[in-house]
Amino acid sequence: MLPEKVPPVRLDFDALQSWVQVQLAHIQSTMHMHGSITQTGSRPQLQVLPPTALHITTLGIPEVLHKGKVLEFPYQKVLELLLYLIFNTAATKDQLLEDIWDGKSADSVYTAIRQLRRLLKDHLDLSDEAIVKKGKYYSLSPELHFVLDTGKLDAPIFVGGKITPPYLSELMEGFDSPWIEEQRMLLNKTLLSKLQSEVQKPQLPLDRALVLHLLILTRDVYQMEALDTILKLSRELALPAVQRTAQLLKHALGEGAPVTLLVSQLREAAIQLVNEQRLSAV
Repeated sequence: MLPEKVPPVRLDFDALQSWVQVQLAHIQSTMHMHGSITQTGSRPQLQVLPPTALHITTLGIPEVLHKGKVLEFPYQKVLELLLYLIFNTAATKDQLLEDIWDGKSADSVYTAIRQLRRLLKDHLDLSDEAIVKKGKYYSLSPELHFVLDTGKLDAPIFVGGKITPPYLSELMEGFDSPWIEEQRMLLNKTLLSKLQSEVQKPQLPLDRALVLHLLILTRDVYQMEALDTILKLSRELALPAVQRTAQLLKHALGEGAPVTLLVSQLREAAIQLVNEQRLSAV
């Protein structure tokens, strides 16, 4: 009896390409957050940048600079489109629509692509479109070169008697799309790891330990061990304002009340402690 013939396997190349793009985007995002890509602030080095180089500020309110001049975007979603394609490498129209426009108004995708192309063409000498399309996928032209400030994650927590910017800044402040929240979670994971490593050092002065725990809490408000430590240290260091704010935060968390303002106040307390030079051995 002849064996039954097995039908040939049919590969869905579109699905395979989509999967590969997603995996590459995840890898690149991880590299961005962990400083594996050459970025500003990592370490001094001589680097000749091409005329198409753009300096991208992502810590705090995003800015894009070309030759020291801030580029003005027609509206926020156009800037977000640029940031998205930097962090995600390539995307289909449907992915852009879902991730940036929450699945609404497909025309907005095409309008933003057209406006971003025009903006970059007006400032950069490109031989091709700033946004290119290959098959179903949109990506940024390989002629473009980006210098990201996320390299500052390699910096120490304290420099020159100040807290370094990554520990005081929100990634892409003012943007609220879910894909950006994912990037923030990755950033917070990186910063929390460094902060928690720092607080494990032996013979840590109490005031320094307090500032580090304040910074831990501002990165993740549900770090209850850090909150309890803040309550204890603020009492020992006779800092009633910090203790009171921490108590209010603990109560608000228990009640499910808003905590944004309280977290901001604790961040300011950490800055004030350092600025008043109350922090030992910064």
